[in-house]
Amino acid sequence: MINGNHDNALQKALPISVLDTLRQELNIELQSLLTLLNISTEIWVDRQAAGVFSISESAHITRVRKSFIAASSVFQGDRDQAADWLRSPITALAGRTPISLCATEVGGYEVIQVIRKLETGEFT
Repeated sequence: MINGNHDNALQKALPISVLDTLRQELNIELQSLLTLLNISTEIWVDRQAAGVFSISESAHITRVRKSFIAASSVFQGDRDQAADWLRSPITALAGRTPISLCATEVGGYEVIQVIRKLETGEFT
C-alpha cells in the first residue's frame, strides 16, 4: 500500500516460496523471520503442507517486502542496511521496529510514511 491504494496482491494467498525470497532479502534465519511475522512453528508446518499462506499472512509478508524495497531505495540499494533498519527500533515509530508494524495495514502505512520522510530528508 505504498501509494495508498489497496493492492490486489493482498487479496491472494502467497505461495510459501516467497518466504525464502524474503528471508534471503532480509538476511535472516527462517525461525527469526517466522517469529517476526508471528507465524508459529505449528502454523509453518501447516502452511508448508498447504503450499500457501493465509490471506492475512500474505498481506503481512507483502507489507514487509514493500517496506524492504522502499527502505533499500532510501539506503541507495544497500539491502543489508535496509534489513537492519527494518529490524531496529525507530524513534519516529515510538521505538517500535518497522517490521513489527507491518503486521497491520495501518502499521505498514506508518512505516512507508517514515520512509518517505527519510527520502525527503525530513528525518536523518
